[in-house]
Amino acid sequence: MQQYDQARLLGLVGGALYLVGSLLDAVTMVAFGALHPSTERLATISIGSVDEFVVGILVLGITIVTNRARQRHALWGGILLIVLAIVAWVGLGLDGIFGLLGGLLAFLAGVLYLIPPYRRAYRV
Repeated sequence: MQQYDQARLLGLVGGALYLVGSLLDAVTMVAFGALHPSTERLATISIGSVDEFVVGILVLGITIVTNRARQRHALWGGILLIVLAIVAWVGLGLDGIFGLLGGLLAFLAGVLYLIPPYRRAYRV
């Protein structure tokens, strides 16, 4: 049970870090738009901000759903968090510290969700 609590904490903090990174990207977009009105740069920053926001909401949602039904959804929740973290690293890049830490914590949460089903399946 302790692994589920640790996984929940890591998943919630990882999702929150993605949301903070998204908010900082949006603030950067507004500040940059006020100083240099360039549409191409604004579009690039805003797309990254929205993508990070969506990933953060997905990480939070998967963590909450997996935590509510631990026995039934731990395996799939862990797999989804690991895949989402890897896809976010590849798709969003590793340029922001909040995205990097959020992805790392979501990945670790997925691994922690996978440990109890592995133990039950192989009687370790």
